[in-house]
Amino acid sequence: MIKSTTPKEKRGKSKLADNKVADIMIKKGMCAQELADIIESTPGHVSKIMSQQRRCLSLPLGLKIAKALNTPVEKIFFLESKK
Repeated sequence: MIKSTTPKEKRGKSKLADNKVADIMIKKGMCAQELADIIESTPGHVSKIMSQQRRCLSLPLGLKIAKALNTPVEKIFFLESKK
């Protein structure tokens, strides 16, 4: 049997359009170092997430942040679909 050689359809990647990490941290009185310690990351990485310089996050990291902030992930991160 001959296999088709047509290229697979590429999947559109999604990037974060916005996040509320900084706003929620301010309301909770939490600093970047505290969040970094909880999610086992660095304050610099947390700072980049807060300032939205990191637009692609792994699911485990997003879930850790949501758990640390005691906030549902869908209330923190908002997607922008690439077309």
